[in-house]
Amino acid sequence: MSVPYPMPFVPPRAPRPLRVNTGAGALAATFIVLAAVTDLVLTWSVWKAYQVVMDYLDGAATVADLENADRLTTVANLLQLLLTLAAALAFLPWLYRARLNSEVLSPAEHRHKRGWVIGGWFCPILNFFFPQHIVTDIWRASRPDAGQVTEIGRLPSSRLVTWWWLLLLIPTLLNRYVVSVQLPNILSPEDLRDALWLLTVDSVGRLASAVLILLIIKRVNEWQRAPRPEPVPPEPAG
Repeated sequence: MSVPYPMPFVPPRAPRPLRVNTGAGALAATFIVLAAVTDLVLTWSVWKAYQVVMDYLDGAATVADLENADRLTTVANLLQLLLTLAAALAFLPWLYRARLNSEVLSPAEHRHKRGWVIGGWFCPILNFFFPQHIVTDIWRASRPDAGQVTEIGRLPSSRLVTWWWLLLLIPTLLNRYVVSVQLPNILSPEDLRDALWLLTVDSVGRLASAVLILLIIKRVNEWQRAPRPEPVPPEPAG
C-alpha cells in the first residue's frame, strides 16, 4: 500500500512589478507632436505646389518654380513618413507597458489578450476597432476607482478615447480614398483642389487626434504613478 506524500509547498508567484512609464510616454508624445506638425507642413507644401501649377498655367511661374515646389513636397512627404514611423515605434512600447501596469493595478480581465496590444494595429478588419478596445480597457483598469472590480465592462469608459479613435480612423480612411481614388483620376484643376481640401481635413483630424492621445498618455501615466491603497481582505465568516 503506497503512502501518499504531501505536495511540497510552492510559494505564490510575486505579482509583476509596476514600472513607471513616464519616459516612454514623453518619447511617444514628442514624436506624435512632430509627426502631426510635419503632416500640416506637408499639406501646406501640397497647396503651395498647387498654386505654383496654377501660376505656371497663367504664365506667372517657370519650370524651375515647378521643380522647387515638387522638391519641397517630396522632402515634406519623406519627413512625415519617417516621423510617423518613429511615433508608432515610440507609442507601441508605451502602450504595451501601460497594459502590463493596468493588469497589476486592476484584476479586471481585458477584452483582448496581451498580444493584440501590438498585433491589433496590423490585422486587417480587426484594426478598425481592436486598438480602441485596448486603449479603452487600459484607461478603465488604470482608473483610481477601479478597485477590485473584475469585469472590465463595469468600469467607466472615456469619450476622450472614443474621439481620439474616430479622429484617427476617419482621416486615415479619407486619406486612402483620396490617394487611391481621387488623385489618380484628376481631370481638371477643380478636381485637384477638391482632393487637396479633403487632404486638409485629413491633416486637421490627425492633429486633433494627436492632441487627444497626448491627453490620454498624460492621464494614464498619472493614474498609474499614483499610490493605491492595499486591498482590504474580507472578514472571516462567523
